[in-house]
Amino acid sequence: MLKPYKGQRVVAKCAIDRYPHFSVPALSLGTVSVSQLPDTVCVKMDKPVEGCEPWDNCVHCSSLADFYYSFEDVLVCQLEAALTIIYEGDNADEHHEWLKNTCAALKEAGSVHWVIAKFLKA
Repeated sequence: MLKPYKGQRVVAKCAIDRYPHFSVPALSLGTVSVSQLPDTVCVKMDKPVEGCEPWDNCVHCSSLADFYYSFEDVLVCQLEAALTIIYEGDNADEHHEWLKNTCAALKEAGSVHWVIAKFLKA
């Protein structure tokens, strides 16, 4: 797994409960930002989360394990979906443009996943 980096776009893999303060719904989007605490990953959520205001709408993960349990890289999710489409043999025209755009985003991001994505032949 890649270490989280500032500016990384992520999606909540599951509902994230920070009882009694707030709960973040699954599939919520956010961006990894700088944390002032060592070994803590901070994710600023795109949409306001009720109760999260004191933390500037950021979810703090106290460890990398907590981060990996709660969040997934958005580009990785897109790549997994693209590979599923190809694996299932669905090469319909409406998916071709999406696959092409996903590969372009991976390449532009300089992601190590580009090594895999280049084989998509979009």
